[in-house]
Amino acid sequence: MSNTFRVGLVLAGTISAGAYSAGVIDFLLEALEEWEKRRSPHEPDDRRPVPRHRVLLNSVSGASGGAMTAAMLLRALVSEIKPANDPFTLPDPDISDPRKAHLPLANPFSASWVQSIDLVHLLDTRDLEEKRAKVVSLLDSTVLGDIGNNVLAVANSSRQTTPPPYVENPFHAYFTTTNLRGVPYGFQFTSSTGAYSHQMTAYSDHRHFMLTWPAPPTSPGNVDRFPWELPPEVLQATSAAPSGNWDVMMCSSLASGAFPGGLAPVKLERPATVYNQAEWDVAMPLEREFVPATPAPRRPTHWTYESPLTAWPPEIRGNSAYVYRYWNVDGGTMNNEPLALVHNRLAQGEFQRRKGDEATSAIIMVDPFPNKSNVDAVYDDAKPDVVTVFMKLFGALIEQTRFKPDELLLARREDVYSRFVIAPCYQERDKDRVEPAITAALLGGFGGFISQKMRLHDFKLGRRNCQRFLQKTFCLLETNPLVDEMAGAKAGTPEWEAFVQEWAVKDDTTGKPLTSSNLRVLPLIPLFGKAAIEVPLPLRPKAKDISLKEIRKALIARYDVLVPRLCDQVPIKILGVLLKAGLSSWWVVGHRKEVINIIMGLIQKEVDKLG
Repeated sequence: MSNTFRVGLVLAGTISAGAYSAGVIDFLLEALEEWEKRRSPHEPDDRRPVPRHRVLLNSVSGASGGAMTAAMLLRALVSEIKPANDPFTLPDPDISDPRKAHLPLANPFSASWVQSIDLVHLLDTRDLEEKRAKVVSLLDSTVLGDIGNNVLAVANSSRQTTPPPYVENPFHAYFTTTNLRGVPYGFQFTSSTGAYSHQMTAYSDHRHFMLTWPAPPTSPGNVDRFPWELPPEVLQATSAAPSGNWDVMMCSSLASGAFPGGLAPVKLERPATVYNQAEWDVAMPLEREFVPATPAPRRPTHWTYESPLTAWPPEIRGNSAYVYRYWNVDGGTMNNEPLALVHNRLAQGEFQRRKGDEATSAIIMVDPFPNKSNVDAVYDDAKPDVVTVFMKLFGALIEQTRFKPDELLLARREDVYSRFVIAPCYQERDKDRVEPAITAALLGGFGGFISQKMRLHDFKLGRRNCQRFLQKTFCLLETNPLVDEMAGAKAGTPEWEAFVQEWAVKDDTTGKPLTSSNLRVLPLIPLFGKAAIEVPLPLRPKAKDISLKEIRKALIARYDVLVPRLCDQVPIKILGVLLKAGLSSWWVVGHRKEVINIIMGLIQKEVDKLG
């Protein structure tokens, strides 16, 4: 549709900064809802002309905590939820209490990320209540299942029969996971000894869900599959949770967020044949020796699309009904900013128009922890010991999997209007930025779990940053044909000029229109009603406001159960004997107080950074 701009959301890994991403998405939905209200003739007239174009949310991808927020978004799209201007004015239960599971939420974003996920709950011992229960993680992940159950129980509403007017039908979602079992692939070489099969194993995986409404699809072509996508699992808007694939969707989001070692891995399953149905895109320049296969409609002619050659064992390959079960940990380990899947969905196999005067779609990435290089000018080049080498290697492997040179090249270009990022920014007027902007950045990204006050700060900052992003950044040039649709008039006419003058983004100080290449820019999502009221900069919590008494108490309780159980699980017999004979008592009895004090000292040191 010529009057439509399509948006794909990418929710990067968060750890405890999910409160920030949740605040961003909460405000985005509020802004779209308020705009739709102003289209209605029954709403009070607004002084500003209502832009007539449409912005449609097309898809979302998420990694780690971003996948959990994406799961909340899917439930929000089939329910009437209230924006969390102030999360504590909403009738949301404390869903960390398992006795309150399956209670509907007024707002799943604030209830889950602000009110319910806390270090005290993660230090519970419900996962170890059974005497023979294995230790699968340092923290208790049970609370995450409680939160997932409540998100699925978001109250049903009449909206389910039709999608929100700002959402495409169907709406696609992708959750990245790190598949610990792996998927084997192979190809044939010819050698002097005959055929030789070279095999590789892929551990970066994803789940693909497609949310549908009974209403006719927004775009018939939108149900096609594109490169790298695995077949979608259908979520019906009219299905009562957890029927259909809704419970699978929630489990997949939890699998994406299973921080290795810290949170429990999650087991998923699917038919093994699914992995034979994906297509990979490979650049094949026409002028060189490679000849691409005949491209499918709307696919670039310089790419070829090939199905992967899975190398399953005979027992799997020969059984079309084989159910492939696999354990998963944090999807951000392999792919923390899953752009490619959303990009393919938006572009629908074509090149995405990127310039400000022609863009028709864009990716918005919400990234609470924008990647920063660890390379310093000062380098200790002394020969490292074996422990240091292994620790550096582990980090290097993760960072290399996240290295995307194509994204670096696009980021250098100032004329790209098809990809944007919302990242934390805390800045009072006429003052320097505060770093880190979010309190979740403390304790290596786990800081938000320390206190509800810290999570509330990050949630409110996410709402404010999203508002400023929509006002000043998420824009198009006045020469884009979509501006004519916004104004309902042809470029150059008095009506068009009046509209552009009214809506052109203006400098906060001078009030003059901001320009790019001497052209005015206009916001793609106009703010009306409550969304137009300035979201205040939240007050940063101070160290004196954060109490650690409950955390110490919970840490001691978990320590007393966890450490002896770990000693019993040591796989090496000799080491196990030593631990059981002496070290276990040394840790648990003799030096428990010292260990607890060390841990609490580290937490207190981070909290003190709040000032």
